[in-house]
Amino acid sequence: MAFKELSPSEKEIVLQCMKAIADGPEIEDWEFHTRLGIVRPTLRRVISLWPEIDDGSDDSDEFLAINNCFNEIWRGVDIPPTGESGLRNQRMTSNRPTPNG
Repeated sequence: MAFKELSPSEKEIVLQCMKAIADGPEIEDWEFHTRLGIVRPTLRRVISLWPEIDDGSDDSDEFLAINNCFNEIWRGVDIPPTGESGLRNQRMTSNRPTPNG
């Protein structure tokens, strides 16, 4: 589904995912492009376009940013929900699905 077709709350989730990856320590700069297909400054540029993101082309930076950040949040990086840092609680207001639910 294209970004422009998402509801406002879904767009907010997209923004939270991209910010969590852009601002978090989970993916180091040296591996960022390999894992996301874009570099961190490009992701920050895409974030700056929000909510006017055009991900209509499958090879655009915007498409890669949205889809690969979702991949990392849901299946890649481990953002602990609680504990010493409580990073997920600080950076995401929406819960990430668990493998069993």
